[in-house]
Amino acid sequence: MQYEDFCQRPEHYYNEITRRLVEQGGISEDKIPAYTGEASFSSTNRWRLKEYTQAEAERAYHKWES
Repeated sequence: MQYEDFCQRPEHYYNEITRRLVEQGGISEDKIPAYTGEASFSSTNRWRLKEYTQAEAERAYHKWES
């Protein structure tokens, strides 16, 4: 699951996680509370990248790559 995808559709991912828990026998379906959270969240990843130049971002990427 990508962070940005979760931020756009948290209810979808909540339902997927709880569905899988039920399938694996981790919890019974009647014990799962309905999703009552936010419809979506702001993805804070997007604005942070604007603080850096592309060259700085590439250097940081390559530093972690090795």
